[in-house]
Amino acid sequence: MFVLLFQTPKLLAQAGDIAQALKNEKNKILVAAHRGDWRNFPENSLEGIQSCIDHGIDIVEIDVQQTKDGHFILMHDQTVSRTTHEKKRVSSYLLNDIVKLRLLDRNGILTNCHVPTLKSALALSKGKIIVNIDKSAGRFSELLKIIDSIDCGKGVILKGQGSQEMFYKYKSTDTTSTLFMPIISSRTPGIDTFALKSEAPLIEILLRSDSDYVCNKIFIDNMARMNCGIWYNALFNTISGGHSESSGAIDAWDWFLCHGVKVIQTDFPFELMQFLVDRGLHEIPVGFSSVNLSNLPKSSKKANADSTTKEKGGELPIDLYSPPTTPPKTAIIKKPSLEQKFYFVKAGDTISQIAQRNNISIKKLLKLNPKLKLTTILKIGLKVRIR
Repeated sequence: MFVLLFQTPKLLAQAGDIAQALKNEKNKILVAAHRGDWRNFPENSLEGIQSCIDHGIDIVEIDVQQTKDGHFILMHDQTVSRTTHEKKRVSSYLLNDIVKLRLLDRNGILTNCHVPTLKSALALSKGKIIVNIDKSAGRFSELLKIIDSIDCGKGVILKGQGSQEMFYKYKSTDTTSTLFMPIISSRTPGIDTFALKSEAPLIEILLRSDSDYVCNKIFIDNMARMNCGIWYNALFNTISGGHSESSGAIDAWDWFLCHGVKVIQTDFPFELMQFLVDRGLHEIPVGFSSVNLSNLPKSSKKANADSTTKEKGGELPIDLYSPPTTPPKTAIIKKPSLEQKFYFVKAGDTISQIAQRNNISIKKLLKLNPKLKLTTILKIGLKVRIR
């Protein structure tokens, strides 16, 4: 999977500190590993967390469930049947019994990794990686006691749904330095007002459609002015507005970059880090080795175009895109006398995609088009010189 090329690492001062990570201008986008490094180790395992630490990933997302005697362990489902060799509900186990269970890997093979406690995961992560605790809604008070006992709050994100008043209260009264992140559907009215009144530094948006208001430049600019970062999930089409990694990872990441994202939760953490490093959006982390991106899920041109078309009568945000006056009949306009070639931008195109499709380096493409930058939001119909 990995092509090991030695690179001189840079120490990331914000490792394990979410407040510092959000302020670090050198790391414009942060990587959140969904359930740890589950491709190489069992999901929600200490080994999967350690792998993320070893490779310099910014954030690891974990899930918690509660045992019969009230202890928190790492497990996504309410039962252990999918990830262990047993079949019972988590709530039927005592702590001493459930931690003896061995975890299955993604292929269903029994490993020597065991079900970990939340305390052990937080102790392992403290000062090394930020921990995002999923399924923490309604459990903030209980979880804060554990966080406080380990003194790791500055490296922990608790998240869930609730009122702006609730999140403001936790933020203003908490003494552990934990970050409280609201989860909000993109169809919820007044998300920017919610961000303002809750004073949340980070909001997770479940993106239902890429024609929703949150994709509008007005919203993106409002969030930037309030210093409120946007957390997007590239995991499933239903929460990524059709821009999931399974439908084309690089296309999805490019789309999020153009829509104000601060944190991308991913099932390909090492590949996403490589993608960001390549674009100058993240420093090379300690322990990180170059990764080959050629095996990532790819999207067809049709799927790429369909992902930004109208949905239920909604139109593309006019602040981000302008429709062409006449649809281009061909992707390339030839001028034989000048030996120049041009490309008409289509829906969803980015600089990196145009360079890849026309077999040209990004550096040369930008040199041919001095008014463009790598992060420029391209208007549909724009003529880009490719030779």
